[in-house]
Amino acid sequence: MSQIKTKSKTVIKPSQVLEQLRSKKSQGLLSSQQVQELVNLSRIEIYRRVRKGTFPAPKQQGLRNIVWVVSDINRWIEDLPTVSYAPKKAVTK
Repeated sequence: MSQIKTKSKTVIKPSQVLEQLRSKKSQGLLSSQQVQELVNLSRIEIYRRVRKGTFPAPKQQGLRNIVWVVSDINRWIEDLPTVSYAPKKAVTK
């Protein structure tokens, strides 16, 4: 996975995560930061949705590491409703 190193931290490119999601070998794991960047939600909003059952639950990997399964996130993205930008019909009175 492509990474950008900054002075304070390593940042994963969202485009690289998307490529991984689209690949046929999408059985990898994503960190909390990768999920946040990919779905454009804050950490708190992700956990709110997990509690409501509207977002895939993370898995525990070791004592202090929480990860998401790539295929679960991919399925969630695919199940999002499609937005229609069809013109509204004019209401005549």
